[in-house]
Amino acid sequence: MDILRDHNWVLSVGTFLPLAGVLVMLFIPKVEEQLQKAVALITALATLGVGVYTLTLFNYDRAGEMQFVAQTNWITSASTASVCRCTSCRWLSLCSS
Repeated sequence: MDILRDHNWVLSVGTFLPLAGVLVMLFIPKVEEQLQKAVALITALATLGVGVYTLTLFNYDRAGEMQFVAQTNWITSASTASVCRCTSCRWLSLCSS
């Protein structure tokens, strides 16, 4: 798989890991304050770990180029364009297929 080999997955994990932590915390009762704090701390540390891992993979000799690009086609139609999501720069656009 190109995504795992090229380390493009780190952007999606780093973006959506905090959301996953929030979703877990939604189902923890309010009286379980220690558990909420533990889940928040684990989520924050995991997100920090992914960020540090991303920095270690960054090639500073290629700093002028796009690195860790994860582009996904969301809506594909019969026309020549489709709606895409580019994780590296966080935008939606029409991109040629």
